[in-house]
Amino acid sequence: AVFFRRGTSGGPGGTPEFSVILAGCCSSTGGAIAPLTVLMGTPDKERGRGTANRGRYSNPELDALIDKSLTEMNDQARQAALEEAQAVAIEDMAVIPLHFTVNAWATRGNVRWEGTLDDTTVPIRAKLSK
Repeated sequence: AVFFRRGTSGGPGGTPEFSVILAGCCSSTGGAIAPLTVLMGTPDKERGRGTANRGRYSNPELDALIDKSLTEMNDQARQAALEEAQAVAIEDMAVIPLHFTVNAWATRGNVRWEGTLDDTTVPIRAKLSK
């Protein structure tokens, strides 16, 4: 709690105390909208954007694509907006990915386990095979 508070608003005038921060992020849906919104969206409390954007990255083009992705009802159009947003973020180096976690689980032969995208290991998800 202390680290993230300092990394968000521990510096002068409520600015981030650190110029660089290492943190992890995952998407429970496997989609790009959550990381784009919280990590790379321009900080904006009213819109709920940039809540974990500790580097204060800001790009109006990316923000517009995030907004479009959040409101677009057509699946193909929403996917196109997300892909364009990701391309903008990568081109701008909005974040610098250093590590990609690959989870591995082992079970006995009679136990079935299906991992999830949210990086959690919850025992109730284990099922006995018949």
